[in-house]
Amino acid sequence: MVGLVEQMSTFPINSRIKVNSDYGTVKFFGEIKGYSGLWVGVEWDDSRRGKHNGCVNEIQLYDSSGKIVPFDSLAGAIEKRYVLNIGNPLDENLMQQVKENVKASIFEFVGAEKIMKKQSHVELLEDISVACSNTQTAGDLMPFCNLVTVNLSATLIWNWRIVADIASQLPRLSYLNLSQNRLVLPSDLDISDLEPSFRHVKDINLSDCGLNSFKDILQTARLFPWIEYLSLQNNNISTLAVPDCNLVFKNLLNLDLHMNKLSNFDEILKLGNIQSLEVLLLMHNGLRRIHLPDCEPTQHLDIFPNLLEINLKNNPIENEVETFNELDKLQHLSVVNQTPDPKSGFENMFSHAVALISNLKSLNKINVNPISRREAEYDIWKKYGWEYLLTSGSPTDRNKFMRKIRAYGKIVEKYGCPDEALVRPATKQSSVITVNLLDPEANRLVTKKLPKKMMIQALQGLVIKLFKSEPGKFPILSYVDAERQDVCVVLDNMSKNLDYYSIQDGDTIIIQW
Repeated sequence: MVGLVEQMSTFPINSRIKVNSDYGTVKFFGEIKGYSGLWVGVEWDDSRRGKHNGCVNEIQLYDSSGKIVPFDSLAGAIEKRYVLNIGNPLDENLMQQVKENVKASIFEFVGAEKIMKKQSHVELLEDISVACSNTQTAGDLMPFCNLVTVNLSATLIWNWRIVADIASQLPRLSYLNLSQNRLVLPSDLDISDLEPSFRHVKDINLSDCGLNSFKDILQTARLFPWIEYLSLQNNNISTLAVPDCNLVFKNLLNLDLHMNKLSNFDEILKLGNIQSLEVLLLMHNGLRRIHLPDCEPTQHLDIFPNLLEINLKNNPIENEVETFNELDKLQHLSVVNQTPDPKSGFENMFSHAVALISNLKSLNKINVNPISRREAEYDIWKKYGWEYLLTSGSPTDRNKFMRKIRAYGKIVEKYGCPDEALVRPATKQSSVITVNLLDPEANRLVTKKLPKKMMIQALQGLVIKLFKSEPGKFPILSYVDAERQDVCVVLDNMSKNLDYYSIQDGDTIIIQW
């Protein structure tokens, strides 16, 4: 079954359509040979939509099970939600957005009467949400000229001329949420005509807009080269490109790329020429390793020259020490967010980060104070002290070590050269000893490897099992020192272990029944 529509209807190619709760993009509108009337072919956002492939004469059309939702203007949508709906004036979408913005799980209606009063006087409105509405055009927005925040998430807006019409009518507009829309790529002519309409907009949200090509994103970004905040989360982006900062991102402060597929940090490095960038959000990207270009241990890189904060949470990063050592190459980085390794925990991660990132002020919103920094640096001073001392005879090895632990030079300046007695690795001793079990009466000798922590009572049970004594008969155990045969000690305390009696490799345990 395909979609037959009324003769008065019109559906521009690439415009957005909504049938019941399903969204799609118009790919065909017109007559079909052999069929009467006008038909609409739709590419659905949900590929599972429809009961057949919708193909007629090799043209993909849409399953008409459902009612096409009528279009609306932004002005009309605002009027419906904020003027005509006075009985229930607090829009749920806007309330949810306010909760997210203030990071509050509980939203109290303090001053609700004041909000109602504002909503009944449209000229006082500053923040509105028409998310999930049928908005497709701007309409006359003069009555709403004081709007600062507009949420157009999941509407039917489909091209940038519509968005520019909205922005040009709202001179105070600062934040524009266009997430979950499918917008046609602007042409060079579009950019030339429309760019002035966005010069006052500071923050644009393009999350979940199907923008998986970063080149297309850069083309779109030419519409708003002076933007300060840009969200591109959940767009399935896997590769980036070096932006021409003469055309885009001239004043970009905050870039949100989380929930994409940027698993190779080399792609992230392509953004290093954005001079103004201060905050970079990279959560949920599948990053395993953070690696930056090489530089001298006492120097910093020229890339990301003003980056203050990076968020790496929920990435399967494999080596925390390497990660923090690499991040230390960024001159002004002071805020880091990262998920700790579940095996080592947050405290271990915090210690590494504080010691290895020279300018770190906060990790996962925990501020770094002088005491925690001193403790973390001392831990690193001691942990890598022996490795540092081993490189003293080779300038090449010393330089290699200092690149591996960039902060170690400054730590040595603070606390001095590590003391060999403190940092020399302890000789690892085996927890297992080899002993001889001798039953003189049966003239039988058994050699066994036993744990030093084995209790005498457990040893007694082992002897009974190995030597198969009569039921109810328990052995008396004593040991003879391998080096001093004249020393014989009775093992009479069942609650003590072999280590307590100082039993060593080669000693003999005498069994008497």
